[in-house]
Amino acid sequence: ALARQLSAEDTAAPPAAPASPPRRRRDEFIASTGVAGAAADKLRSLAPDHQARLVRRLEISVAAGASAVDLEVVIMRADDQQYAATASELAALDPSLRPVADRLALTSAAVWSLSTLDSLQQEDLAYRFAEPGLLDDIVDLDDFIARAFAREKTCDILLRESMSFMEPDLVNAIHGLAVDLSRSCVKELRALDEPTQRDLARALATLDFRDIRDPSAYILRGLERGSLLGRVAAPPARPPPSPVAPPRS
Repeated sequence: ALARQLSAEDTAAPPAAPASPPRRRRDEFIASTGVAGAAADKLRSLAPDHQARLVRRLEISVAAGASAVDLEVVIMRADDQQYAATASELAALDPSLRPVADRLALTSAAVWSLSTLDSLQQEDLAYRFAEPGLLDDIVDLDDFIARAFAREKTCDILLRESMSFMEPDLVNAIHGLAVDLSRSCVKELRALDEPTQRDLARALATLDFRDIRDPSAYILRGLERGSLLGRVAAPPARPPPSPVAPPRS
């Protein structure tokens, strides 16, 4: 009996190895988004590095509201230039644009196109692309950038000149928050006039969100009631210019 037991243990299949991080992330992505059919098969068939880079890009699309059908289209037409760019590819960009492009998981093709712009143009894009909410409605940034380079006034299109600009102080204040604001909240903040945006930036720096369950609702409610901007005193007025002494006779 003991011999039979040992024999059975010797021939038993070893426990399955745990899935690798890229594979696990891929499977979780497929399960959570509903991607199916040929697109799911293609994603599973890619090399682990390519899987990870494509999933990074797709996660940005999901955050922008892409549906399963949108994602499947992106997957089916993606080649090795349409995965999130590698560190060596990002190195071709101006240092100001590099971290922004990485955070947005811009593709190899998009990064190469952006690298052809001069440094000042890339700096402008770095600031603009970092604005909260600016690109939230674009489900395929690679396509957006490719279309911009296929038309005249490429930089104007990339900068989304038709959309209002957010005050630099408010951009920095939002990026400095320990919480994330909802898209609808950011959209309303962008619509504020410039002086109000600057005052709001100063007010946000005074807030402690640890006991606030819904930071976005809290901010919008505070703006509506006037209590949020009331937290900061108006900046001191500039002293009047000194009178010019009359010329000596």
